[in-house]
Amino acid sequence: MSKIYDNWERLVAAVLKKQQLWILFHEHSRSPSTTSLSSESCYQEDVYASTRSSCELAELSCIEDSLFLVDEYIDHRNLKHHLMLGGVEPLPWSIRVQIALDLARGLEYLHEHTDPVYIHRNITSTNIYIDENFRAKVRTFGLTILNKVGSASLQHGRNLGTSGYMSPELLQCGDVSPKIDVYAFGVVLFELISAKQATVGPNGLVALFEEAFNQPDQTKSLKKLVDRRLGDDYPLDLVSRVAYLAKACTHKNPLLRPNMRSIVIALMTWSSSTEDGGIK
Repeated sequence: MSKIYDNWERLVAAVLKKQQLWILFHEHSRSPSTTSLSSESCYQEDVYASTRSSCELAELSCIEDSLFLVDEYIDHRNLKHHLMLGGVEPLPWSIRVQIALDLARGLEYLHEHTDPVYIHRNITSTNIYIDENFRAKVRTFGLTILNKVGSASLQHGRNLGTSGYMSPELLQCGDVSPKIDVYAFGVVLFELISAKQATVGPNGLVALFEEAFNQPDQTKSLKKLVDRRLGDDYPLDLVSRVAYLAKACTHKNPLLRPNMRSIVIALMTWSSSTEDGGIK
């Protein structure tokens, strides 16, 4: 262990020598750690460097057989902090749509433009970091796996993901496909609308919105779930569209969920309409 920390100190010194502040934390702690590249890891330069919605790879160094990945340092905290913690200015609706689009683009790259396909498996508001320009960055690739052909199944006892974000097929059977990321993305959309935690209530945020969808006056029910800190400063029509997109993403049948490419197209259209001050 002392050797690992000695190597860590040497790597930090080398990075700071370049007048850059970058840091890597272990998946389950706040202490620095080494990690190895394997077939089940997303720690590869092409993934980080090719999409602006993933943190850029700053340094990959091997010091005395210890491999360190050092990625972009972001001091503006994560999405959960901006949505749910007190003392923080509420994110405007236009910024929330842009954050959703940034996340969607990052996942689209992982799902559509890598071979084999990468599946993040741990998309949560805690793992989405917001930079100083309020652009979203996907972090924490510790559960990422490759999906070579079709879908895969996880071995019993492995860490499946985070409560509130896991799809039914992942929870019940351990089945893994890009659609589990789509499901988690839908949960994040619900969080962006409501500023409520994924595990809110007895059955979670998805069930809370599902109940609203089942009401005779769906618009009125959805409005009650919108983050109160926004007041009336949001386009209800667009909020409803995003809510229905989240509903499609969290469909119980993974085959009926949209893919990330179609999600990106929809959000690009809605993002431009928000910037123009209206709904197209």
